[in-house]
Amino acid sequence: IINCINYMDVKNNDRPAGIVGTSNEKTMKIINCINYGDIEGGNYGLSGILGNYNTSGGNLEILNSCNLGNLNFPNYGISYSGCGGIIGLNQYTSKITLINCFSTGTISGVAVYKGNLIGHTANSQLELINTYNIDNGFKEVGNGSYEGTVETKTLEEIKTQGFVDLLNSYKDDSGNYPTDWKKWTLGENGYPTFVEN
Repeated sequence: IINCINYMDVKNNDRPAGIVGTSNEKTMKIINCINYGDIEGGNYGLSGILGNYNTSGGNLEILNSCNLGNLNFPNYGISYSGCGGIIGLNQYTSKITLINCFSTGTISGVAVYKGNLIGHTANSQLELINTYNIDNGFKEVGNGSYEGTVETKTLEEIKTQGFVDLLNSYKDDSGNYPTDWKKWTLGENGYPTFVEN
């Protein structure tokens, strides 16, 4: 899934998200995606990008993407429900990698696990690279451990050219910005958005 942007608010009582509600794919990549819409509902997982990843032994990569929408999980659901800016709930053991991702939306409601990037992840191999956590009282991962480093930013810092430059400075194993990634710029609303060619 590449170059998808959602501007619509989403309200759904199952697995709502701005880009993908739920996925059972063994191998999945989400690249260059932004959610602007507010997301509300959920019994399992809720997220700006991917609500639920339900695959055992899968390989999920979310790259160069962000959530700018507010998240609200108002209903009591399962005992391990998750609400997160990039992933709401990962139920099974998989390999999950987030690179160059951030989320700025508020998080509210009664989900059992809440995190700015990921709500709940099972016993997965989770790696966070060049990811950013907004300073709003929530951890980057509500429940679950990860490898890598996450840098905390204020909302004011995220709305600066310096943060855009930080996103655009990522280098892959070849020492270059990935060729299939869009570059970032400051949008009219003050938040980072993609440069359109």
